[in-house]
Parts: sequence; C-alpha cells; structure tokens
Amino acid sequence: VAALIERFGDLADGERDSSMEVRIAGRVKSKRASGAKLRFYDLVSNGSQIQVMSTPQDYEGDDFASAHSHIARGDIIGVRGVVGKSRRGELSIFPKEVKLLSPCL
Repeated sequence: VAALIERFGDLADGERDSSMEVRIAGRVKSKRASGAKLRFYDLVSNGSQIQVMSTPQDYEGDDFASAHSHIARGDIIGVRGVVGKSRRGELSIFPKEVKLLSPCL
C-alpha cells in the first residue's frame, strides 16, 4: 500500500490510471456505504491506509451486493482494480473484484 501511495500520490482529483491493474490485500479498518450502489472501505496494510471505492459499474465479479454483504470491519480482503483519486482528492482503488480472504471472528 505504501508503494501505491508513493507512486500514484500525484494524480489529479477525479483522475484514474487505467494503464495498470493492481492487486493488494489488507485489513478493513472501516466500511461505509453511500446509497445502494457505492461501498467504501479503508484498507490498512503494514501501517499504510488506502481507500477502496467500489461501484457496480466497475465491478466484474459475482453479484455486487452479495460480494460486499459478507465483508465486515476487521476482515482481510483482496482487491483487484485500478488506482485513482476520488473527486475529493483521496487516493483510492476502484476495484474490478473484491474477495474475502479471511473473516474476523
């Protein structure tokens, strides 16, 4: 995660770098939703944090709603997608796939 922050930190607000697909894993620090079609996760790995901003338009996996309904705070998830910045300027991953790797019991 720290390498992604260093490499893509200078992107403009609202811009995405679709030239390279990234795969990362980390622990979900927080989970929040904005309506029925937008999910946010704060993913932490090795002391660094990045936002995951998931929408059904970008998602290529199974059913969007069922894939995200099983993810909770503290779980370890894997994310495959592209890096960009949200309109508010926060460095984010826009996932094509989100997978639960290990649930938090």
